[in-house]
Amino acid sequence: MSAVKKTISIDEHVAKEASALNTNFSAIVEAALIEYIHHHRLQKAMNSFGKWAEREDNSAAIVSSLRKQDDRKYSTRNDSKDKK
Repeated sequence: MSAVKKTISIDEHVAKEASALNTNFSAIVEAALIEYIHHHRLQKAMNSFGKWAEREDNSAAIVSSLRKQDDRKYSTRNDSKDKK
């Protein structure tokens, strides 16, 4: 993975505390960003949890309905070709 340089502005107090913990400021920022991204991905997943429960149809019925729409194109599957 290649490194990317970014310029950031943070409160001086935060910078001093971070430097007291570790002199590698880039490593601190990277760890914080990884944690931030993980938190937001987890939050997004948790927010979507249970959305299917609010629907009247079950997931199989919804998928079947979507597949029946005229404007959708699906490749045909011919299982008889696979059998010998």
